[in-house]
Formats: sequence, structure tokens, C-alpha cells
Amino acid sequence: MIFVSKYNFRKALRPFSLSVSLVACSTGLFSAYRDGFYDTLTAALVLLAGVLLQSGVNLINDYSDGKGLDPEYQRRIRRNFFLGLLAFVATIPITLYLVMHSGLGLVWLVFLGVIGAIGYTMEPINYKRRGLGVPLVFWLMGMMMVAGAYYAQVGHFSVHIWLQAVPVSVLVAMLLLSNELRDFEEDKAQGVATLSVRLGYPRAMWLYRGGLLASYLIAFLWVATGTLPAAWLVIFTFPLATAPWALSGKQEPVSRKMITVMTGRLLAGFGFFYCAAFLVGIPH
Repeated sequence: MIFVSKYNFRKALRPFSLSVSLVACSTGLFSAYRDGFYDTLTAALVLLAGVLLQSGVNLINDYSDGKGLDPEYQRRIRRNFFLGLLAFVATIPITLYLVMHSGLGLVWLVFLGVIGAIGYTMEPINYKRRGLGVPLVFWLMGMMMVAGAYYAQVGHFSVHIWLQAVPVSVLVAMLLLSNELRDFEEDKAQGVATLSVRLGYPRAMWLYRGGLLASYLIAFLWVATGTLPAAWLVIFTFPLATAPWALSGKQEPVSRKMITVMTGRLLAGFGFFYCAAFLVGIPH
């Protein structure tokens, strides 16, 4: 059964998930600040571009669902798709400014990000149906977005930004995986071979729980290695992790309906304290 209410603009926009772009971009910006690079206008434009890009991704996400639906729902899907494309277009002048500020390397990051976003659910790529959504979101919406925000301020990459990006990128991927867990029965019935459907629910559940745990363990590893000494601050988000952890173990689909929202809240809280860690003991 397809829940057609998801094609309403607000549902399609998925505002709770915008924590992904905000956390990922902020991580890169705070890392740049720790390294002595900060420009207020650039930072604001990076955050705006990140939100616009993710909004575009969310709005075009349902385009492949149109077949077999009533004309009214097809019209909503086409409207959302058009608005998603407008969101992508709106990032062009921002990207041009940031490229002039930081260098041409940013062009490739944005280009790969947009291509990856369009290919998420659109044929013939549709890597969601190929079970590749979770690992590619880890890379595209996590690692590349963090590194891109850093590059926009600094003008080059560094080894430590790729390391510092890992904990939040894992949580970004777990946000998508939580969406797959929530929709597991619906996706399976429709023949949508997401990673969770391919693995089966029990394995996907433990992958999700392992991802939550890994985010914390890697953050603590960065404390031990000096990669980000104050990353222990994420310990304050433990209470936010208990609800999605528990919901992932529910057998009834209706009992899991809030898992994605709860994972989004965890990502937002984790991102807040993780970014705060960059401000502790700044070396310059």
C-alpha cells in the first residue's frame, strides 16, 4: 500500500531530515574555524547551499513512484520534482561565488553530489533499488558534504577533515537506514530492493544499531588519538539514542513509524555536541 499523503509538499520536503545538511556542513565549517579559517558570508552561503541541495534531493525523491497513481498524485509528484529542480538551480549562483572564493575543486564536489542525488531514485541508475542507498548517502551526504564545507572556507582538503567527517557521516547513513526500516514491509511488497530488504529485517536492524554504536566509538577514538580531543561531548546525546535503538527492534510496522524522526533528532543532537567539540582548546 502506498501512502499517497507523502506526496504533499511538506511530507515530500521531509523537514526533519534537513538536520543532515545542517550537521554535515556545520562539521566542516567548525573544523575550518578550528584550523584558523572563517568567513561569515561564506559560512552562511555554505549552509544555505547545503539545505537547498538536500531539499532538492528530498523533493525529487518520489519521481519514480508516479506510475499507476491517480492523476492528482502524479500532478503533486511532478510539482515536487519541479520545485526540487528549482532548489538545485538556486544553488548555482551560490556555487559560483564559493568557487571564486575557494577554488575549482568545489565544482567537482557539487557536480558529483547533484549527479548522485538525481540517481538516487531515478532510472536507469536508481541505486536505492540496487541496495546502494545507505553506503552512497554515507559518502555523498556525509563525507563529501563535510569536506565540501571545509574546502569552501579553506581552499584545500586535509587528512583530518576526512577523519572528523566519519562519525556524523555514519549517523547520516543510519538516518536513511532508519527510513528503510520504517518502510520495510511496504518496500518489500512493492519489490523495492533496498539494502534492508536485501538483508532481511533482523540483519538490517543490527546494522542500524551497529551504526549508532559506531558513531560514538569512532568519536571516542578521535579523543584517544587527538584527532578531535573534545569529541567526548557527544556522550550527552546518549539519551537521544535510546528511543531509535528500541524502536528498531519493534516487529509491528506501526510501532516503528517514529524511528526516522527520532534518528533525525539524534543526528541533530549529536551534531550539536560534535561541532561544539571543535571550539574546545582551539590551538590558534
